[in-house]
Amino acid sequence: MFLRNFITKRRSYVKVNFVVGLLIHVLIDVGNETFEKIGTLGASTNLLVYLTTIFNMKSITATNLINVFNGTCNFGTLAGAFLSDTYFGRYKVLGAASISSFLLRDINLKLAEAFHLNEMPLL
Repeated sequence: MFLRNFITKRRSYVKVNFVVGLLIHVLIDVGNETFEKIGTLGASTNLLVYLTTIFNMKSITATNLINVFNGTCNFGTLAGAFLSDTYFGRYKVLGAASISSFLLRDINLKLAEAFHLNEMPLL
């Protein structure tokens, strides 16, 4: 009798903890995604101002470029998830993406130094 009551109370306690933990996780995840979206919108706005003032692009051209960039970034995560789930596995895709990101960033910096693109023009 005592053992049966103890197990029943323990199960209800576990269910309550599971539900509370799930709600906390959902709130943290929604908050994280919200602030990530706010940060992305802020960076896109700053990039639009940079493209129109420093590179003298038309506003519509700069907006189209930012939209293509955002769409490519969003599609890249879907493609990576598909490849990792279907063919290669999580860690191989993560490693390849990290290495390619580092190499492309390094190549971009080297090209910017070679063509003097990192010097800001005076306004």
